Amino acid sequence: VVAAVAPARAAWLGWSMGGLVAQRIALDAPARVDRLLLTGSNACFVQRPDWPCAMTTAALAKFASGLADDPKATLERFIALETLNLPNARAHLRVLREIVFRHGLPATVALEDGLSILEAADLRAEWPRLGCPVRLLLGQRDALVPVAAGEALAVLAADVRVQVFRHATHAPFLSHPDEFHAALATALHD
Repeated sequence: VVAAVAPARAAWLGWSMGGLVAQRIALDAPARVDRLLLTGSNACFVQRPDWPCAMTTAALAKFASGLADDPKATLERFIALETLNLPNARAHLRVLREIVFRHGLPATVALEDGLSILEAADLRAEWPRLGCPVRLLLGQRDALVPVAAGEALAVLAADVRVQVFRHATHAPFLSHPDEFHAALATALHD
């Protein structure tokens, strides 16, 4: 559905699960993707015996359980974690809340389906087929996508570069906007 409304060829920027979508499009329709810019994203979001650089299955299960019990409180906790220890944390927290709840509480079934996708998706074996440059933009303090994931992914495809934003969590574009925009400009023109 996303590819149907996108330009015939473009640079794809995806955050978190959106990065997973961008990866899938780059693998399925390589002629449509000029480059991938993946922010807080991973090819495999949940740890596997051969992939420790991801969130634990226990963390994902805890999040799923929280969504079933109290979706709003669980999302509030997730948002608060993303701003913890950031400079100007309250302002970032307000922005994230506005984004997440702009149209009310997201549908629980959509959140549950998203978690199922994160649990099952594993694109690592397909990464060597990526024929475009890949830029991984990661937060040093990201609890969902550790920096180690970028280092591990960098060896799976031909043209992968990793940029780490110090003190950033899962949303470096909010906590480090100037650095993030500079990194995007560089990634789009290198």
